[in-house]
Amino acid sequence: MAPLNKLQKSQIKAWMQEETYAAVYQFFQNRLEEINAEEVSGQNEFETLRMLHRNQGRKESLSTFFNDLEKQAYE
Repeated sequence: MAPLNKLQKSQIKAWMQEETYAAVYQFFQNRLEEINAEEVSGQNEFETLRMLHRNQGRKESLSTFFNDLEKQAYE
């Protein structure tokens, strides 16, 4: 994947300062809360642990995306 050029980085930075970004970021936060609120119980310990790891991975993926987005905009 090709790195972002200066124009693309400035476009991301400009978008992050708009109200539309605030709405997307709020959606992201809501999604994290939904994942945290999901009941995690499997039929056995293995399934429960698997579900916990799956949820943790989902949260980390979303967080990494937004962290990378911010990092690109402010490099």
